[in-house]
Amino acid sequence: MPSSPSRARSVPLTLPVALTVALAGPPTPGCSGNGAAAGDTGDAPAETPDEAAVRLGFGEACAGDEECRSGICVEARCTRACEYRTDCPDEGWTCAEADDGRTLCLTTRYTEGEGHDGDPCFAAACDEAAGFRCIRQAEDDPYAYCTHDCTDDRDCPYRMVCRDGDDGRYCRPRGYCEPCLLDDQCGWANDDCIPDESGARFCSQACDPARPSTCPTDSECVETEPGRHQCKPAFGRCVGDGELCHPCREDGDCADGSTCITDRYTRFSFCGSPCRAPDECPIEFYCDTELGQCRPRKGSCIHPSGGGRTCENCADFTDCYNGWCLDTNGDGRGDACADDCAGDPEVCGPWATCYELRSGATVVGYGCLPDEGIACWQYVQCMSECPGGEPCALPYCR
Repeated sequence: MPSSPSRARSVPLTLPVALTVALAGPPTPGCSGNGAAAGDTGDAPAETPDEAAVRLGFGEACAGDEECRSGICVEARCTRACEYRTDCPDEGWTCAEADDGRTLCLTTRYTEGEGHDGDPCFAAACDEAAGFRCIRQAEDDPYAYCTHDCTDDRDCPYRMVCRDGDDGRYCRPRGYCEPCLLDDQCGWANDDCIPDESGARFCSQACDPARPSTCPTDSECVETEPGRHQCKPAFGRCVGDGELCHPCREDGDCADGSTCITDRYTRFSFCGSPCRAPDECPIEFYCDTELGQCRPRKGSCIHPSGGGRTCENCADFTDCYNGWCLDTNGDGRGDACADDCAGDPEVCGPWATCYELRSGATVVGYGCLPDEGIACWQYVQCMSECPGGEPCALPYCR
């Protein structure tokens, strides 16, 4: 006849778990299910009905963290932490930064559908009845998109941000240098959300270090981890200190009276500075009279102009260091730079004179042009061969 099972023995914590289980026999009558005797003070106290109550699940209404299984109640809803958009339900939720700085699944404040935020409107219409409109740079803009008015980023889909535009504040695509929390908010699959030199995270874009042009204007291709390269702003940050030509995202990033300007060709955004006349702007900058702002000629703050000096080739004034791009051939097109000499004729140097420039009968400015009898190509030759201003027996120094 088999002997009755013995009480489970205490086992040192250093023994393997399997041995602990093997040493524990079935309970004897009058013993608790875990092998402890009834009434043993080592037993955990039974849960009260309140403690045993099921906590609230994701998305349920709540009044405090303690009511939620996740321990997180935000905006009167149980939620959870997230790292990617896919950590949250597709409908009505997004992974975003809460007011306290945590990255959580939060409810969205926008509606999705055909003709809504982000939908292309190059060949299709936006849902105007629901308040959406088409944003385009030109009638044939292939990048035209539908959008609506917004107050902050949560009014916009995951890959869009709320920004000031020419006709109000609306959702626009999240592009290079826009703020981000996660990689999948940014551009294409290989575009990362990385920190700038201040620690602020921004959407970068993948680049080829052998091809600098794969990065936007005034940016450089850097290695962010072994074998992985991303574009970073040469300034070090996507938002500067508000001074002329510091990078910006919107007007509030710039000094009082200054505007955040996005160049239509380079798509680089920078702060202007107030002006009313050309002489109020630095060399290589010009006064945009429509905006009333100084801005770089070339749309770049590293290379504000093409650098052309008197008689060097140009197609328009942006190719010139300062001053003008003149038609010296009479063919109706600009072909030669003329340094601005308004107020100081001496800036023209040897072999050139400060001339009054006219458009019809109107004086439009003053520019340096070669002396009578010297062609532009000869002037350039003299400047190259006689840098000290030595007498020039055309086309060479004597």
